[in-house]
Parts: sequence; C-alpha cells; structure tokens
Amino acid sequence: MSKKWSVNITNKEQGIFRTMNGNSDEFIAIERAIKAGFACSKIDITNAKYDAVIDISGKKTKLLRVQIKHRLFKFSGRGKIRRAI
Repeated sequence: MSKKWSVNITNKEQGIFRTMNGNSDEFIAIERAIKAGFACSKIDITNAKYDAVIDISGKKTKLLRVQIKHRLFKFSGRGKIRRAI
C-alpha cells in the first residue's frame, strides 16, 4: 500500500496526526466490509475494546465485534476468527 496518504504535509503534532491516521484507517476498513456485503456499524467511543460491529447473519443473527488495525479486520470472539478483508 502506498504511504503517500500518510505523509504529514499539514505539520500536525505527531500524536494528533497518528490518531487521525488511525481514524481514517477505521473508515477505510468499514467501507471495505460494507462493499463486501456486510452490514457494519462504527463504534464511536475512543479506546473501546472494539471499533466496529459487523452483522454476518444468515438464518441466525450473528454479530461480530471487530478491532481494526491498519485497514484490516481482526475478528475476535469465542471462535477466535482471524481474517482480513
């Protein structure tokens, strides 16, 4: 992946810029989940244990709590599913 979008050309403080990049990555990952056909909601609480909830329901309701790192999903739960979208 190109790093040209993560260059601090606005001279923001490094910690603020890192937070902005993390927030941006969350939105990109959620977009990918939605485009893959999943219903997805972003959790808007800083430092929550997970960043999004994805509905992977078929005949039964199944919601996954998801932590997003670097535009990828790490599904967690009892099944310990680890998969990137």
